[in-house]
Amino acid sequence: MVAAALVALGGAGWVWGTNVLNSQAEAQSQDCDAHTTLHVLVAESLAEPASGVAESWNDTDPVVRGHCLTAQVSSADSAIAAESLAEPDTDRDIPAIWIPDSAARYEQLAEARQDRVANDPTSVVDPEADSYPLVRITGPGVDDMQQRAAQQFQQFALDAERRTAWEPTD
Repeated sequence: MVAAALVALGGAGWVWGTNVLNSQAEAQSQDCDAHTTLHVLVAESLAEPASGVAESWNDTDPVVRGHCLTAQVSSADSAIAAESLAEPDTDRDIPAIWIPDSAARYEQLAEARQDRVANDPTSVVDPEADSYPLVRITGPGVDDMQQRAAQQFQQFALDAERRTAWEPTD
């Protein structure tokens, strides 16, 4: 029984290690089949710090499934952005990540269009705070590659070492 458990753990470790090595090899090869731009929309007070975090992320040369990724940040008033994201689906580009100024703006979107929200948001400034929640957006206008890029960016952006980079400007 112990031997079976060890074999199972060893197998799981091998799979995990193989996936990590494959991801690293893919990123290092930079042999991209395509380029994808990750659209990040932030509250106006986060424009400068978000641009810095996006630049740091871009410097890592992220790759997902053969697509080289680049984050592009734009800013808007959070109330206007919430209303816009809640509008009926169109063919327009939708940001795959939205960081409004407060959880109230996120809740405004979630009440109007829960189908647009792909995650439970976490503040980029402080995990215990209600301000500046990172929201991954899903649905029409955000394709599969954008969603995968958003997941990678979220992990990068919420890393504990990067939290100080998100200090809002007033």
